[in-house]
Amino acid sequence: MNISPTPKTLPAPYLASFCTELALITGAGISFSDGLLVMRDDETDAFSKEILSSVYSQLSDHIPLHTALQSTGYFPKYMTDMLHIAAETGRSEQVLHHLAEYYNNLHQLQLRIRNAVIYPTVLLFVMLTVIFVLIVKILPLFDSVFAQLGSDMTPVARALLAFGGGIEKYIFVIAIVVILLALGAYLLYRGVMHGNRRAVVLYQRLFASRKLNVSIATARFASIMSLCMHSGMDTDDALAMAQGINTQPILHEKIAQCREMIAQGVPTAEAMLKAQLFSPLYIRMLAVGYKTGNAEVVMKKIADNLHLQVDEDMDSLISRIEPTMVIILSLAVGAILLSVMLPLMGIMTVIG
Repeated sequence: MNISPTPKTLPAPYLASFCTELALITGAGISFSDGLLVMRDDETDAFSKEILSSVYSQLSDHIPLHTALQSTGYFPKYMTDMLHIAAETGRSEQVLHHLAEYYNNLHQLQLRIRNAVIYPTVLLFVMLTVIFVLIVKILPLFDSVFAQLGSDMTPVARALLAFGGGIEKYIFVIAIVVILLALGAYLLYRGVMHGNRRAVVLYQRLFASRKLNVSIATARFASIMSLCMHSGMDTDDALAMAQGINTQPILHEKIAQCREMIAQGVPTAEAMLKAQLFSPLYIRMLAVGYKTGNAEVVMKKIADNLHLQVDEDMDSLISRIEPTMVIILSLAVGAILLSVMLPLMGIMTVIG
């Protein structure tokens, strides 16, 4: 897989593929060192091969896998921490499979975010281009027609014409601003795709509603809890790790409240209910899971359901954006044309 040599952490698809291959290697009874050697020899991308060579050389010196991965600086801390726990609990294969699924889900979420950003941006660009042509190129033609007929345009049309003249006067400044905005959008997109924490937080504040922000963060929180619980981590440590990774302020406060109540002796399911981490239905499922010893299975089911809900929310958001922007464009274009066409039709009627 071709990957960029510039991101601080590797992209989610590569991490998912990497974890899947390592899980298969572990399941086949092959050591990590021998497995990394095979993966390195099969790799065709030079940058990827360099990373795998670095990890392999450290494994050959009997350095633990999580330490070797961390030393490269390209693997996320969450992944190396989970592999450290997996090594201590003897559940490397299971944790690797869950990590692969986690990064696959993360990639799907990133694609949803990309669609939610790119599509409205392109549509907005088309809208502004159409309006720009109408104001700068079409209105002056109508102004000439009115002048020849010995009349004048309406105050609204005259104001739009003046606005268009201002745009033409400062067209280079506007072009620079547009280029800078496009560059910023591209950098934001790159940051979100590579899981940059600041980029994700900025995206959530700019483009997603508060409810959607919380939904996305809650789905990721459930995935992290499921993975931690499958690795053998106790609930408080799992909550601490999830709280450290979370970037959503509201959810961060809820996790803190939950941990505080658990420390005071409140049962886990009850603490989650009081902190409103999940809906009452999911809390009841989780309570049964704790009683039957299947809490990690229930948490996995909750995470899957929450991810499906996020997908539906994202689709709903995108489906609302298109008709809304089309309506705005239609109204803007219609208002501009009517501001000149109605007076012109009146003049033509009088002349006729």
